[in-house]
Amino acid sequence: MTNHSASPITVIVVDNEDFFRAKVESWLRANPRFHCAGSFSDGETALMELVSKNPVVAVIDLALPGIKGDEVIWRVNLEGHPEYDWSAARLD
Repeated sequence: MTNHSASPITVIVVDNEDFFRAKVESWLRANPRFHCAGSFSDGETALMELVSKNPVVAVIDLALPGIKGDEVIWRVNLEGHPEYDWSAARLD
């Protein structure tokens, strides 16, 4: 049996592709199990928001312009969030 009274899972989406970001946001907002806490197109903003909003899940494009996604992850860990578990997937 599923417990629908649990708090929604907080998610941040980081991708420089507007279309992809909009699709993920739309899916998250349509699903009551998730709360989209923010959507960002660059690593600099994502870095600040990940630290301040402390989401449970972050969907991060590794090929971001400027600060790359893997560097965002590395910096978040350095700033005192080593409790995050990271996973990477390539979507072609």
